[in-house]
Amino acid sequence: AALLQWMDGQQPGWRLRHFNGPALGMRWGATTDLRRRSVTLGAPMPPPLLALTARMRTLPVPSPLAGFEANEANALRYVRAEGHFLGSHCDDRQLSGDTLVNLSLAGEATMTYAHDRDGSRPPVRVRLPRRSLQIQTEDVRFNHTHGIAAEDLPELRVSVTFRRAKLTQ
Repeated sequence: AALLQWMDGQQPGWRLRHFNGPALGMRWGATTDLRRRSVTLGAPMPPPLLALTARMRTLPVPSPLAGFEANEANALRYVRAEGHFLGSHCDDRQLSGDTLVNLSLAGEATMTYAHDRDGSRPPVRVRLPRRSLQIQTEDVRFNHTHGIAAEDLPELRVSVTFRRAKLTQ
């Protein structure tokens, strides 16, 4: 609850964005420009998010997060009544880093994964409970798309995705 309150108090606050479907968003840290194929450092990650990623690194060994140092975070707020959803996509394979970490803060949702190179493989639906931590690495990270259809969202879902973006400048 404290992290949600902190986010709600941030300026300039939640802004409508349409990347991979409509949702309200905020971002911190590195700035990725997909059109220019570049990542710049941007402002430092704020202390509450740094504390959270430090806590992630303490997960039991072996953990893919043992050495994870996020330099980018974005929060998304989905409101089903406003038609929000997460369109099926794969985060940029070159710029977004080897590991994606998503923390579900509010609302349970179901994410659908589909192999984007082998259409004969059936999609996999994964339940994302409130307060769950989802880690995408290796095959899932690079060879599957992921998305959340509007009907698989609760009335309200808030999540934060952390990445170690590959700086180009």
